[in-house]
Amino acid sequence: MQVEVEEISAVEKKLTVTIPVERVQDEVEEFYAELSKNVRLKGFRPGKAPRPHLERLFGEEVKTQVGAKLIKDTFQTALERKQLKPASEPAAEPGVLDPNRDFTYTLRVEVVPPVELHEYKGLEVEKEMVEVTEPSVDEALERMRQAQATFKDLDPGRGAEPGDLVVIDLAAKREGKPLGKDRGKSLRLILGEGDTIPQLHENLKGLKPGESRTFEVTYAADDPRPELAGKTIEYAVTLKELKERILPALDDEFAKDQGNCASLAELREKTRQGLATYYTERSRRRLEQAVVDRLVEKNPIAVPPSLVHRRAEELARSALMLVRQRQVSEEALHQLAEQFEDQAKKDVQAAYLIEAVAAREKLEVSEEDLANKIAQLAESQHVHPDKLKDRLAGEEDQKRLKAQVEEEKTLAFLLEQAKIKIKEVRSDAVAAVTEP
Repeated sequence: MQVEVEEISAVEKKLTVTIPVERVQDEVEEFYAELSKNVRLKGFRPGKAPRPHLERLFGEEVKTQVGAKLIKDTFQTALERKQLKPASEPAAEPGVLDPNRDFTYTLRVEVVPPVELHEYKGLEVEKEMVEVTEPSVDEALERMRQAQATFKDLDPGRGAEPGDLVVIDLAAKREGKPLGKDRGKSLRLILGEGDTIPQLHENLKGLKPGESRTFEVTYAADDPRPELAGKTIEYAVTLKELKERILPALDDEFAKDQGNCASLAELREKTRQGLATYYTERSRRRLEQAVVDRLVEKNPIAVPPSLVHRRAEELARSALMLVRQRQVSEEALHQLAEQFEDQAKKDVQAAYLIEAVAAREKLEVSEEDLANKIAQLAESQHVHPDKLKDRLAGEEDQKRLKAQVEEEKTLAFLLEQAKIKIKEVRSDAVAAVTEP
């Protein structure tokens, strides 16, 4: 067998594999022998049908089947002979099989990229140290009040105002055709709050139960929902119910009911500690992402396109989940995934670089490391460690768990070696917290 390699890029190769005619003929003979034994043909006993008759009836199928078998039996050997490690499933392009000639096929393969680590120690990153301020505590307590609000019916003569609970029916049309059949019935929302359809809240103001309005929204071209991106949608909203929101007093009784605290002062302190924990975890995640970004920046590598496309689709699906849209066409998903190609490429690069750092520094994952990780996961999932261990006993689960622990150890190493600059900020000067 002859194998020639053409380099398309650092991570893409094209192999031309030639199998000698002798092996081709052996495979063809073996296939016809099996076919003769198993095929049932009118006028012939099993195994007695003449070869020319079989060739006339099944010749093309035999060529196809033998060609596929030769590829399956030889492609792994071809890769090993050229010392190529595939990063994804190779794509074979079979040639035409002639039983009297050598058989040649091509194999396109994406390979694990060569990783040369240039700079991974002493990476310069910034760490936020967040001071929890009184305004942030006030905002968190106000969110608690909002969550415990009660609602009462209003005088039928009053229109909707910000802060009211409204129950609406919402219909949408694009180019005159309905969108989202039966998905906009009896929707509940607080007027003036939440990230909903643009202009919806403005068009609800002043409406009374039973009244309706129509309005149009033109969505941005880069909207993550493909069916809306760059489109003009006509909405029709009908107000069905209207209730006034009543907020509880923020006092010691509220603290006892909501925070299991003896006083409002104690609830404030408990809330402050919760915010401090949140910002500490937020700072840790941002610091890890910063060191990964710097690692990718300092060590550029080529990565297999198919892995980038796969990661981009994962990011696209996550984006759709955030906007509560789980079912889209394959074409729409591919279009959305294109917007995530750059981030996906960085993610794939980071994975290879982290693996290379772990190998260079011999950061091995021990049984104790795995046991500690399982204990940590079990605590977060409120299950017994032994039950979770049994659940993760499969080969693939163990592989994923080990890779996760290896990544965490590598990130910890990179941060130990990094040059970290502290940036002190106030909690009321950073992005709003959705959960205290």
